[in-house]
Amino acid sequence: MANNLDYNDALKNAMLDTIDGQVGAAGKLQIFAHTATPTIDAADAGTKVADITMGATMMAAAAAGAISKAGDTWSDTSADATGTANYFRVKTSAAGTGASTTIMQGTVGLSAGTFDLELDNTSITAGQTVTVSAFTITGGN
Repeated sequence: MANNLDYNDALKNAMLDTIDGQVGAAGKLQIFAHTATPTIDAADAGTKVADITMGATMMAAAAAGAISKAGDTWSDTSADATGTANYFRVKTSAAGTGASTTIMQGTVGLSAGTFDLELDNTSITAGQTVTVSAFTITGGN
């Protein structure tokens, strides 16, 4: 099987722009205090420390083969629990009903480029505000 595929930015942009459609209006970004599960098909692991409801447009339009969070603030004004944020999951808009699908998961930390999702603070205390500082996805090759 070929492993050296390369896509131009127009194709990367088109693929990345489908993320909002997959998440749907009012999708969820959930942040957990635990080591990430080996695959997104596994059940959530650890304590959910933050639960952010996304707007109808989660991501800005893709450009130059990358996509970033839309301009609105991504935050949970009252963290669900206390713990150190380690990984996140993005779920379809049915999250909370038991019928949602996890479509993405990644690492959480304080510096962009090192972690998939950057927070303002990874040491979370129940009741505090949790804010996403940066989130960018670069299209695969």
